[in-house]
Amino acid sequence: RDDVGVDMVAKKLQGKNQEAESRQRKREAGMKIETVKDSSSSKKRKSNHHTVIGDDDDIVSAVKPKKKHEKEPLDEAQLLRLKERVVHALAIRDMTHRELNEALKEDVPKKVCLEVATSDQSMGAPLFKILPKVLLSVDVSHEDYLKHEKELVQARRNLVTKFDVSVQSDEDVEKWKAEFETRNKALNRKDAWLMEQRGLYEKRLTQLKEKQKDFEAQKVKKEEVKKYKGEIIAKYERSSMEIMKTHAEYLQIFDEMSAIKDAIRNYKKAQKKRG
Repeated sequence: RDDVGVDMVAKKLQGKNQEAESRQRKREAGMKIETVKDSSSSKKRKSNHHTVIGDDDDIVSAVKPKKKHEKEPLDEAQLLRLKERVVHALAIRDMTHRELNEALKEDVPKKVCLEVATSDQSMGAPLFKILPKVLLSVDVSHEDYLKHEKELVQARRNLVTKFDVSVQSDEDVEKWKAEFETRNKALNRKDAWLMEQRGLYEKRLTQLKEKQKDFEAQKVKKEEVKKYKGEIIAKYERSSMEIMKTHAEYLQIFDEMSAIKDAIRNYKKAQKKRG
C-alpha cells in the first residue's frame, strides 16, 4: 500500500511538472510569435491590432495605444473658437501658415484659414490674407487686442472701406481740392515718420545682433543678454506695429486722394460735354 501511495504521489507530481512545462512552452511560443510579428511588420503595418497567445491557447485581440503626437479631432465649438482666433490674428497682419501656428501656439488646419482668408503665393511661401468682408466684421474692441493692435486693425479696416466722394458743383470742386491738399500734407508727414521709424527699426535689430555676438564671445552674461533682448524685442515689435499702422493710414490717404482726383476729373468731363 505504501508503494502504491508513493507511486500515486509521484505520478501527480510528474503530471504537474509536465503541465508547468507545457505552460512555459506556450508562453515562450507566444513571445516568439509576438517578436516575429513585430520584426516583420516594422516595414509595413496596416492593422491597428495585434494578437497575444495566452496560457489556455485563447487568441486575444488588443488595440494598440495611439501615438502621443496624434490629437483628437476638434469638435464644432473648438473649431469655431479656433476660427475666431485665426481671424483676430490675420486682422493684424498677413501671415504664412507657419507664422500663424507660432502666433496661436497651435497647429491650425489650412482649411480653417481658407474659410476666412485667401492664400497669396506670389511672394514664395503662401501668405494668408484676410478677406475684406471678414476684416470689416472684426470687433476692434475685442479683449484679445492690445491698444496698438486695435489701432492697427482699425487702420486696416479703414483701408478696405470705400471712400465716397461726391462732386456735383464748382463749390464741391473747391472743397475737395482743399481736402486733397490737407491729405497731401498728412501723407508727407507720415512718409517722413515712416522713414525715421524704419531707421530706428533697423538700428534696434543691429543692437540685438551685436549683443548676441557679445554673448557668444563671452563678453556679457547670459542673464544680461536675456534682459536686454526682452527690452529690445518689445521696442522692436512696437515699432513694427506702428510702422504697419502708419503704412495702412498712408495707403488710405493715398486712396482718398486718388478718389478725390477722379471725382473732380469726372465732374469736369461732364461739364465739358454739357457745354
